[in-house]
Amino acid sequence: MMKRNPRKITWTVLYRRKHKKGIEEETTKKRTKRTAKFQRAIVGASLNDIMARRNMKPEVRKAQREQAIR
Repeated sequence: MMKRNPRKITWTVLYRRKHKKGIEEETTKKRTKRTAKFQRAIVGASLNDIMARRNMKPEVRKAQREQAIR
């Protein structure tokens, strides 16, 4: 095989696409949307009930649990 000067070779379309040669402004990278966290109510408990329990202090919840056991 003879050594060829890369500047003089006519590169294929596939090579140019794979190595991102040519028009850059036409092909811009697409941005993906970030998933947003969303909270919904569960059957038997409204969202307000769930948030109230979550925001309760651990000691209060522990005391409630003890009361429920007795």
